[in-house]
Amino acid sequence: MVVVSIELCDGTPGFVEADLDYWIDSVKSYCPWAGQIIAAGRDSEMEAPVKLTVTLDKTSYVKGDEMTTTVSNPSSKRLVFSNSVYGLFFEAKTGESWKHYDAVIGNEVTTFLETGEQATIRYMLGESGPNPFDPGEYRVVLMGTAEREKRSVTAGAVFNVS
Repeated sequence: MVVVSIELCDGTPGFVEADLDYWIDSVKSYCPWAGQIIAAGRDSEMEAPVKLTVTLDKTSYVKGDEMTTTVSNPSSKRLVFSNSVYGLFFEAKTGESWKHYDAVIGNEVTTFLETGEQATIRYMLGESGPNPFDPGEYRVVLMGTAEREKRSVTAGAVFNVS
């Protein structure tokens, strides 16, 4: 457990993963205030990685298209999500980095994805509103955790809107 650290290198693992280049190139350190070691050992002694896969029905859309996202759990752990749309949100590519763009509102219920199971989410790419999906490069991202563990799992798929 970290006893003292400055706020500059504090953050959640998901926050670090979302902007990894910044953390590696600029911050150069990771020292979370609430961090704790939950597993240690050689790679061969560690648990199997937790994985999540995301696929789209196509890679190019226009405003108003319905996007079908398929999320699969190929890992050996049951995955847990904070809402009925598997924590789905969108990011837009801005220059060389990804920035949060829009979130899909789902029911605030704990949702599970069993080992080997998959689920489908359909979303209409809006033509109006605060985030109308103007032409550009985007990615859909889903976030969850492995059940009874503190390991987060994130996966995404890139698409274009023309």
